Amino acid sequence: MSEAVRVLRDLPYGEGRVGYNGGAGPMRGEGLRMDAYLPQPAPARPVPALVLAFGGAFHRGSKDNDAFPDAGAYGGNTAMAEYCRRFAAEGFACFSVDYRLAPDDPDPGSTPVLTRPLAVPLSRVAQVREIMQLPPITPACRVPTSQSPRLGITCSPRPSLIEGETG
Repeated sequence: MSEAVRVLRDLPYGEGRVGYNGGAGPMRGEGLRMDAYLPQPAPARPVPALVLAFGGAFHRGSKDNDAFPDAGAYGGNTAMAEYCRRFAAEGFACFSVDYRLAPDDPDPGSTPVLTRPLAVPLSRVAQVREIMQLPPITPACRVPTSQSPRLGITCSPRPSLIEGETG
């Protein structure tokens, strides 16, 4: 276990529309950001990656701090950033993402990069792979499966696994 963690803050991963106002607008784009928590020293080989989104019923919270000590009968919670730190200390690359909240009056549609992983531009995949100190994406990594819709981010080093074979 490595206790050292490198944190890269506010990396762009997409854009969400806010200011819906019942369809009257004016709508505006709002940058969506994530923080990367990476084990240190940087591993010599690829590591598993986790993408975590905070809770808060779409009304409160953030990728940095979604801890609510006043959570009533259920007590407080642990911030998503703390989970990311803990996972990174155990050797995982971990990403905490922000998303649009109800007080910002978001477009009622979903954020495509969260609901359609194949819509994630390869430039974003390349950015995440670079942060994780992985080699550039290869054609074999672009084959989606039910286990990993965007294999370019966490591509197996064994092509036979990418093609769905076992062993």
